[in-house]
Amino acid sequence: MFTGKTVLIAGSTSGIGLGIAEQFARDGASIILNGMGDAAGIEATRTMGRLPRSPITTMSLVIVQP
Repeated sequence: MFTGKTVLIAGSTSGIGLGIAEQFARDGASIILNGMGDAAGIEATRTMGRLPRSPITTMSLVIVQP
């Protein structure tokens, strides 16, 4: 369904955001995980790495509204 698509999910290194990222990965998307801490990103990448067909990138970004 999402093969060939890349998805960036804000707050995806834990909780609901991680669950959403896992579902997109199961549906074939490449994932960009986003969180505010490197440790959380590393752990989330390990979790996501267990899923098939899921190229994963981790970015530590602060997303704010101007």
